[in-house]
Amino acid sequence: MFKNHLKIAWRSLKKQPFFTFLNTFGLAIGMAGGILISLYIHDELNYDKMFADAERIYRIDTDIKFGGAEMRFCGGFRSYGGHHATGLFTSRIHCAVSG
Repeated sequence: MFKNHLKIAWRSLKKQPFFTFLNTFGLAIGMAGGILISLYIHDELNYDKMFADAERIYRIDTDIKFGGAEMRFCGGFRSYGGHHATGLFTSRIHCAVSG
């Protein structure tokens, strides 16, 4: 039965090479897009998981509007003790500044 499917696929390839190429190309583009999306999701879900206390990493954002200028600052800190609300911030992890 599998041999018959291969014969039919080969005949279709010979009769309509453009549509066979188009279908194969579309399948390859779709699979590549799916793989890229899954890699992006995997990367986002595993961000900062390399730290022992990854669930205790906080990000602090600040938006400053002064004299018509707008600035945004952010930074992440790891808590090594204290309460969750007031944790002792002793290690700075990451900061991205955009204006």
